[in-house]
Amino acid sequence: MDLLEDKRQTPKFLLLLGKEPEVNMIAKRAIEEQKLPKGVHFGYMSWQEVFMQLICMQKDETLNKFERLMLEDLVVLLRKKGFERFQCFQHLSYPIVEYSSYFCFYSDEKLFHFNVSRIEKERYYEFH
Repeated sequence: MDLLEDKRQTPKFLLLLGKEPEVNMIAKRAIEEQKLPKGVHFGYMSWQEVFMQLICMQKDETLNKFERLMLEDLVVLLRKKGFERFQCFQHLSYPIVEYSSYFCFYSDEKLFHFNVSRIEKERYYEFH
């Protein structure tokens, strides 16, 4: 509403910036429920995406020393805040799970059966 109070004929933009997945749900709800005033352009993005884009920007060889320093500081800050997305297990120098410590098979036949008839959304399950 504050954007609309400005009577100038300049375009009005509203950017929602938040943490995944909450920012996606809030933006979706705002769009579906048409809570956005007419005449305001709406966009949203997550801090995780900002972090990923800053990482990509660091590869730009045309950046000067000060731009590189600023990007580096922002990347360090966002990493410290926990906005780095999980990428993969490829770069681990050690196994996360040592198979002999957590499970064991005494037969050549490996047969698994999970009863999934009573699974409910957003609950946690442990199979033995």
